[in-house]
Amino acid sequence: MDGVKLLRYGACLISGGLLIGLIAGCNGGAAGGGGTNARNAAMVQPRDFSDPSIVRHAETPASARAFTPVDDDEADEFTVAPGSPGRHGQAVSTLGAGDSAQGRGGDNGGRTVGRVIVDQKVGQINGEPVYAGQYLQRMEARLRAEATRLGRSDWRALARELIRQDLEAFVSDRLLSAEFRSSMPAEQREGLRYFVEQVRDRQRLLAGGSVQQANETLLAMEGMTLDEKARAIAELEFRREHLRREINSRVHVSRRDIEQYYRQNIDRYAPLPIARFRSIVVPLRNEEVLQRVREAIDRGDDPESIAREFTTIRRETHGLWEFPVSREGVIEVSFTVDSPLYEAARSLEEGGCSDMVVVGANGWWLCFEGFERFEPTPLYEVQGQIEERLRSSRFQELLVAYFRDLESRSNLTDREEMLGRLLEYAEERFFLPAQRDGASATR
Repeated sequence: MDGVKLLRYGACLISGGLLIGLIAGCNGGAAGGGGTNARNAAMVQPRDFSDPSIVRHAETPASARAFTPVDDDEADEFTVAPGSPGRHGQAVSTLGAGDSAQGRGGDNGGRTVGRVIVDQKVGQINGEPVYAGQYLQRMEARLRAEATRLGRSDWRALARELIRQDLEAFVSDRLLSAEFRSSMPAEQREGLRYFVEQVRDRQRLLAGGSVQQANETLLAMEGMTLDEKARAIAELEFRREHLRREINSRVHVSRRDIEQYYRQNIDRYAPLPIARFRSIVVPLRNEEVLQRVREAIDRGDDPESIAREFTTIRRETHGLWEFPVSREGVIEVSFTVDSPLYEAARSLEEGGCSDMVVVGANGWWLCFEGFERFEPTPLYEVQGQIEERLRSSRFQELLVAYFRDLESRSNLTDREEMLGRLLEYAEERFFLPAQRDGASATR
């Protein structure tokens, strides 16, 4: 190109378990694409039950054990003797502060039992209470382990972030579950019951065919019965289907949208060329080397070979400089306009080298090697990728709006308030005991 134009260089829903798997499976793919349990249960699809005839004669499975929380008007904290088998969320006794186990019929040698938090209500979601002990069971092992190695402030920061992320997923899942149940037609309820039975049978077979063995295994590993596990898997699949119907039906991508995205991101699909320069820099005090460089350039030696042998700047790249080129054909170099290097570069044609210019204590030669050009990717090759990208983006936008709407129509405790209560409970139950145990072990 004649006299290359140059410009001044410018600055060119969720662990809680459920919703992470739920959202990951919503935007395309089979309904069984969630976690391992979902895959194990995917003998049939939830949408298969939209036809009432499929489940007309289905029997209703045995109802799952329902967790019975403490009534709202009961105490949030209960006192138990150390080592007693208290169960989260259930008040076996409510001793007052200072009461002794002996005074209430127990034999504790007359020793007064202090107050120990067994469980605490931290909030509610659409009238359903949330209990700290029950909620934190999923992360109890992690929080206890971290308490043995972290100081209080670091532990609280970690615990806050773990609980915050999980709480977002937990609340979203509860809101979606309530919406799903309230909008489920009668025939779909029958389909859900039949699907639960199918999942239950599958889980039983995985446990060797024994209901008792399946119950024992699930209670030990996940704290739920076979019926509860089957219902959880089935409802997850149905909620995914519900969410897909609610949101995917509103995701539209037109041909015009695809073309517009391609034009707006043309640099990605038709990258601009890069201008490649090579510099050879030698200290002015080294007259012998300066002369050898002059002779090599006059002979027409390869600039990269010369730079590899002699340059003292940018040795790792053999003096290479790469500058972007605008769509107007302007090379955007990083040399300032008043620099002699700018003038040297401006005078070059492709394949040429400048005379030596002095910059500070060094002599510089610039060589313009040419352009590195890239093949553009035509629209027809990437239109499928663009459509998927747009669908995914719009799905996420609609998903956020959907849950905002759910929350606006719901009655729930402020998330930050629940987070604060959960953090205080976790510190009392997990961090402080670990610190006391550690202090005792060092004595």
